[in-house]
Amino acid sequence: THTGPTRIIHANGGFAQSKLWVQMLADMSGATVRLNTSNESGAVGAILLTMKAIGQVKTLDEAARLVTFGATFEPDPKRHRAYQQVMQHWLDGQQRNA
Repeated sequence: THTGPTRIIHANGGFAQSKLWVQMLADMSGATVRLNTSNESGAVGAILLTMKAIGQVKTLDEAARLVTFGATFEPDPKRHRAYQQVMQHWLDGQQRNA
């Protein structure tokens, strides 16, 4: 369930290797985007679940604290407003065509 506005987006994978695309995500969403230091988040997740299963960590929250982050991208307010205006224009066109 959605409990409030998104404040931080955690991104990884091939997409996250492009600073341009990650900055666009921050600008479009208006949220901070953080990248994991490892681009292999699936493998890291599997390792953390294994650590929990074999008792190396007691909880998944404890395991999550082992994840480290690299670059952080902050949204540009001016570009965020521009993206919002484009989206609203598109939504208005969708309603007219419905």
